[in-house]
Amino acid sequence: MIFQSIKMSVKNTDGQRFSLHKGQGGQHVCRHAVANLRYVNCEGGYVLYASAALKKQGERFDAEQGITLHFRQKDVPYLAYYMRCAYWCRPAFGNVLSAVPKRTQALLYREGNRWRVLWSLCGDVFNCTLRGGEQGLEADIASYSEGENTLNETPVLLHFSGKDPHALLKKAAEAAEKLLGGRVMTVYRKPYPEVFEYLGWCSWDAMRCHISEDRLLSKVAEFKEKNIPVRWCILDDMWAHVKGIKGLPEEMTTHDMVKIMHQSTMYAMEADPDRFPGGLGRAIEKLHAEGLTVGVWYPTTGYWKGIDPQGPLAKELDDILISLPNDNLVVKPEPAAARRFHTAMQDMLKSAGADFIKVDNQTHYRTKYSPYYPVGVASKAIQGAIEDVTEAHFGDALINCMGMGNESMWNRRKSAISRCSGDFQPENREWFAKHIQQCAYNSLFQGQFHYSDWDMWWTDDGQALKNSICRAISGGPIYVSDKIGRSRAEVLQPLCFADGRILRPDVLATPIEKCLVDDPTTAEHPLFISGRANGCGLLAAFNIHHENQAQQGTVTAAEMGLAVGRYFVREQLTGETFVLEKGESLSVKLPDNDAFGLYVFYPLRTAVTPLGRIDKFISPKALLRKNAKGVKLYEGGTVAFVGVDAIATNRRPRVEGEKQGSITVFHLSPDETEILYL
Repeated sequence: MIFQSIKMSVKNTDGQRFSLHKGQGGQHVCRHAVANLRYVNCEGGYVLYASAALKKQGERFDAEQGITLHFRQKDVPYLAYYMRCAYWCRPAFGNVLSAVPKRTQALLYREGNRWRVLWSLCGDVFNCTLRGGEQGLEADIASYSEGENTLNETPVLLHFSGKDPHALLKKAAEAAEKLLGGRVMTVYRKPYPEVFEYLGWCSWDAMRCHISEDRLLSKVAEFKEKNIPVRWCILDDMWAHVKGIKGLPEEMTTHDMVKIMHQSTMYAMEADPDRFPGGLGRAIEKLHAEGLTVGVWYPTTGYWKGIDPQGPLAKELDDILISLPNDNLVVKPEPAAARRFHTAMQDMLKSAGADFIKVDNQTHYRTKYSPYYPVGVASKAIQGAIEDVTEAHFGDALINCMGMGNESMWNRRKSAISRCSGDFQPENREWFAKHIQQCAYNSLFQGQFHYSDWDMWWTDDGQALKNSICRAISGGPIYVSDKIGRSRAEVLQPLCFADGRILRPDVLATPIEKCLVDDPTTAEHPLFISGRANGCGLLAAFNIHHENQAQQGTVTAAEMGLAVGRYFVREQLTGETFVLEKGESLSVKLPDNDAFGLYVFYPLRTAVTPLGRIDKFISPKALLRKNAKGVKLYEGGTVAFVGVDAIATNRRPRVEGEKQGSITVFHLSPDETEILYL
């Protein structure tokens, strides 16, 4: 067991590294420091506790690598869940532990027929992350501040093992919830916010710095004209009164625009008076009148560089702001100050009529507060304020964004939705391969605590169909960001009903076991992502090979976590069908990066098997009720069955079906929802 062989070292602010050896009583000591490690049983696994103190007066731990644990562990195939930047995680694959990326937050690896996970934790002061070192795997315990000389006993690392990797991660997450005592809650106990059960739209990629009341209303008019049932929208970045973004040209590169944004500050807690002449409230009122639920974006820092020191907002909040040496005027990372800022922000948005919010720039603690405040202190104060204030103002209607760091995730008690990838990049095939990896693999870990938001997308993008399948199977929100005049109703039709309600799977989509430690950009088999809906299995297959080579592989029902048995399988794009006998596998071949597939596995247990609305990607979710006599649909449409040729509906005594190979298809009106088998 990995915790039986650990060495410790400490590093001070002068950059000196000191190795500790085990002394009497099991303590790790050297002339500069004393430390202790202990691991205890925790809900069927283990948790490692660490404590340490520097001996010399005036000495402080290094901000980034204060205490380091050196593990003795043989090399194994692994999946690393690591921070690729300050805000977003990405998967990394390997077999040599010395190559584990810096700031790895969890490491899933296979030893023989067993899986193990090491999952690092963030405490009240210090954060723990994993990385490769010269001799193998190491863990850094750091505060990211320069003022700490003592680590009080803190849980820093979870270690769980089991034969089923997906069950293992769930088990570890549930243990973390109990261990951390109310600081975090697993997704299995969080209700899914009702607003996100419907199709949405976001202003960001559509309008960027030119969002305005007039443009928003033009987009809503387009939705009505094209009969696209968008039910909610987000007024994203650039709505606020930020002087630095005034007068930007209509067309500019994303790089240039972001550079300007990140050097800009929030002038006043109100909408830009030029683009919103009637204020935020009037724009939201008009959107409400068009039947939309409205959400509003804001970052934890006011704006990207903080608060404008010359503006009225700085004067209003003067006593809770702090000017840091990095030239940022930001909210003090203290509970009362953070609560007051978010209360003021959300009071304003609530009074303007907002129905929900998106809080961005969450894992900013290293970029804004380091090395002046310990990461655990800052994150606990700010994330706690976001959780409490949002619950009081908007209930569970919150999208967390740019917050995949330990310090954010381990301090969210109740919020249910969180983005799981960097921003959507239009017309970018290379981006799509990275995006699908981020979303699918990040959902293995973040998805234990949040419903994953796979971000907005365009319906007229060259990757639109791929993106629609990703969102369909994701298990999270579905929303687009089409520019004015460019929404394509036919791309959205398979994702939702006529009232905009999406056919959302019952679980988050994640890679199947054979894909967990194989890099999908070099593997011989496709990337297989699995989910479930109404007792049926869902399987999406993508070829993201970096050299555009063909990929081929097989999948059984058991590999998708389904019960052993007979299955009727339908590929949703081509309509091709298969019957898999007990233990048989589905063979999938994808010749290049443009090939992909979406399969539904229906268990064959009764004489009649309803397939649901086959004009929808997640067809089983059209079924509200099913039994031996018939089914009830959410909405009538193109419905199919195996084992019946005629039905009766609540409007017609007999309907003859159309045979299509082994299935029978019925074309029903929207209000034909009650079906009896004949």
